Amino acid sequence: MESESLQLRELVPAEPFIQPPGWPWWAWVALATSVIGFALLMRLFRRKKSTNNAPDLQLISEQAFRLAMEKIDLAGKQTAIPSAATTCSEAIRRYLATVTSDPSLYETHEEFLARHESLKDYPLEVRDAASTGFCRLARLKYGKSPTGDSSSIANEGRSLLKQLHQHRPA
Repeated sequence: MESESLQLRELVPAEPFIQPPGWPWWAWVALATSVIGFALLMRLFRRKKSTNNAPDLQLISEQAFRLAMEKIDLAGKQTAIPSAATTCSEAIRRYLATVTSDPSLYETHEEFLARHESLKDYPLEVRDAASTGFCRLARLKYGKSPTGDSSSIANEGRSLLKQLHQHRPA
């Protein structure tokens, strides 16, 4: 008699144990939908961000101009000439720092004049007017006996600020 262990049996089919390759069709659809949705969402955020920047720069420029004008008006009411010149110079330099990111607010008068790229985005006549105006303000701030009156200093400061604001870089 033959033992059962030596008998050949029919093979068990392997197909039920083999996983199908890849993902099911619904997983591919979900992945594609997610990628397209993410791309559209990023595009929407970028578009919103870029359209909002232009008005903000204009608004910041106008606010900086108004603030500088207010400070120059205060300089015209001061009695001490060096104080008026300092206030006027600081207002214009702060305007330039805000609008054009010019580092003149943090520089001495000599450093500003020595820096060749200062106000490089402005026309030559505006750069010359700024240089002349800052030189006059420096003489009034640091001179031994400054002459003049605060209202004329404020008028010169207003004129220079209006020139800088009118020709501000885009």
